[in-house]
Amino acid sequence: MNDIIDLVVSNGIGVACIVYFMFRDYKFMDTMQKTLNSLNESVSLIEKYFIEDREKERGKKNNDVQ
Repeated sequence: MNDIIDLVVSNGIGVACIVYFMFRDYKFMDTMQKTLNSLNESVSLIEKYFIEDREKERGKKNNDVQ
């Protein structure tokens, strides 16, 4: 712990920022990955329903023309 404090004191705030970002990434990367996977699944479902809806609309238009 004293080594970390000495490093920050001798090298300034830059080291503290790097340590903070490394800790934040370590702590929250799993949560971010889960969130991104969830968003990916949601977008895939929306895309699937959109494609199905478009195909139904095209089918209705083709039946109306015939």
